Amino acid sequence: MLALSASSPFWEGKDTGLASCRSKVFETLPTAGLPYRHENWKEFEQLVSALIRSEGIESIREIWWDVRPHPGFGTVEVRVCDAMPTLGETLAVAALVQALIVYLQERIDEGPTPPILHPRIVTENKWRAARYSMEGSTIVDETGAQRPIAETMEQLLVDLAPVFERLGSRAQVPMLQRMIREPPSYARQRRVFEQAGGTEAVVDALIFEGESGRPGEA
Repeated sequence: MLALSASSPFWEGKDTGLASCRSKVFETLPTAGLPYRHENWKEFEQLVSALIRSEGIESIREIWWDVRPHPGFGTVEVRVCDAMPTLGETLAVAALVQALIVYLQERIDEGPTPPILHPRIVTENKWRAARYSMEGSTIVDETGAQRPIAETMEQLLVDLAPVFERLGSRAQVPMLQRMIREPPSYARQRRVFEQAGGTEAVVDALIFEGESGRPGEA
C-alpha cells in the first residue's frame, strides 16, 4: 500500500531521495509505524490499557500504527498510505484495502494461517517501499528471496479478483493497474520539480491533478 501510494519525496523544498518521506518522519513518533504482533485481542487491550495508565497516551486515537483496529468503530484502519492527489487513486486503494482484508480473513478462517515474516524483514520491506516505491523489490520469505513490488501487486490483483467481484468494486481494478504500471505520484512530482526547478510548480501540478482527476497530465 505504501509503495502504491507513495507521494511525498520532498522535505522543506528539497528532494529527499525517498518516494515517501512522510512515512519515515511519522514513524519517529513512539506510537507510529509498524504495529506490534498480538496473538489475540486481549493482548491488544492490555497494551492499550498499559499505555493509558502510564500516561503514554490519552486514548486509542493516539496510537498511529500503520494498521490499527478501532474498537469504537469496529474497523481495521490502514494508515500506512501517503495522501494521493486524485480521488480516483484514493478510491482504488481503498477498494484494494477492503478486498485484501476480506481475502486475508477468509484465508485465516479456512486455515492454515498465512506465513508470517520475521519483524526485521517486514521493517526492511517497509523501508524499500518508502525508498523505491513500485521500482523496488521486497523480501518474500525467510530465505531472503526477492520479488519486484510491481510483480507482486499484479499477482495480488489476480488473487483478489473474486473478492473484488463479490464486493462490487471490480470497477476500481483498472485504476489499480494503471497505478502499478505508470509513474506513481512521487515520480510525477519529481519530474515536474526537475523540469521547473522548484516546488511551486509541483504544488501547481498536484492542484491540477486533484481538480481534474487526471493523474500525470499536469
